[in-house]
Amino acid sequence: MGMNIALKNIAASFLLMVLLSSCGGGGSSTTPPAGNQPPPTTVVAKGDRIMEIDLTLPADEDFISAFNKGRDVGMESISVSLDWTVIEVGLNQNTNPPTPIYETDPANDFLAIINGCYPPSNMKATLTLRPVITLVKNTPPDLENLPLDDPAVIARFKQLIDHVISKLPDLDLAALVIGSEVDLYLQTDTLKAEYLNFYEQISDYARTQYTAAYPNKSPIKIAVESTFEGLSDASSKAYFQQLNQFSDVIGVSYYPMDGNGQARPVSTVETDFQSLIASYPDKQLYFFQLGYPSGYYSADYYPEVRAGMASAQIGSSDIQQADFISAVFTAWDKHINAIGFIDFTWLHDLSEADVAATTIDPAFGGTANPDPKFVEFLRTVGLRTNDGANSTDANGSDKMAYTRLKTEAQKRSWPVSQTPFSCN
Repeated sequence: MGMNIALKNIAASFLLMVLLSSCGGGGSSTTPPAGNQPPPTTVVAKGDRIMEIDLTLPADEDFISAFNKGRDVGMESISVSLDWTVIEVGLNQNTNPPTPIYETDPANDFLAIINGCYPPSNMKATLTLRPVITLVKNTPPDLENLPLDDPAVIARFKQLIDHVISKLPDLDLAALVIGSEVDLYLQTDTLKAEYLNFYEQISDYARTQYTAAYPNKSPIKIAVESTFEGLSDASSKAYFQQLNQFSDVIGVSYYPMDGNGQARPVSTVETDFQSLIASYPDKQLYFFQLGYPSGYYSADYYPEVRAGMASAQIGSSDIQQADFISAVFTAWDKHINAIGFIDFTWLHDLSEADVAATTIDPAFGGTANPDPKFVEFLRTVGLRTNDGANSTDANGSDKMAYTRLKTEAQKRSWPVSQTPFSCN
């Protein structure tokens, strides 16, 4: 079950408001009998690996606190996802010829905020531009009836690329991603052919323009994000191998859930990673989304869950979520050269209101009556609680998964930046 939540844009809005106003447990305690101990796990130092965290916010919407919680576990990069229609909304008909309308309000100039705040805060970023997001195409109104590979659409997106590159002279851009979980939208041969043509032209253009603009920077890494299922399924695997010939790294969204909405065993992490590596032996995997729910349904159930008196509908638990974090790091150590980047999604659980806003969005189903298991997944995939409605701690609290992430990063000597959040 893939996800890419509009909360990434909401997080950017919360950041804007800030600017304007101013050892984990888990697993079984059973000890194997003497003489039957498992072999020791080899822990590998960080090396060139990059750890990113998706900074969703707790109930009090305190971005600085969330930034510090991410930084304290070794976060080096923050994800930013922007719909095409957020930063380019159409054409100005008062010019001859008509020209694209970009961010004209300084209060909504997300790219300027990113460039002005992340570099002085010693933070990289990945930027996902979304002509496609999960279930829907996302183009300015005057282009919405054209196929994505129409020359007019490609020309306009190239203009968008020029604008984006020009706005990020100071940012250390870990990757530029064109499209989010595109396999969920590309469900016909026609759409697949359109996107293949679109992405081939856009990826090459972005790569060339970035190098021309910033010859002293490292070459940009271009990717398109697809779900693990889309990359792995026999019916779509060959297409995405064809699409990714134009990628510098392989973009993955990974949430190990089965077709019945149940969390798969954490033991599947290693085999899942192996299967992707086998499909792309010559390019690194970049997990732009990676998460695992802890499992409980609504704020009303929090006290019962914490007291051990309620069960998840999706077959998970706080301990299981923490064990997933450990399994990821173990597999990452084993495949250190094949996996260059992981974004842990998300920092905080979503509030009930944010879950409702997400499920009503056409990109994520567009229904006011979503499957309760899907709601539980959305509600509990964070590393920390959201709290607020049922707690005195509106700043959230650490789950076992957050503490485990910190422990696993420390084992590998992941550096923790001491640079506070600040903006030029």
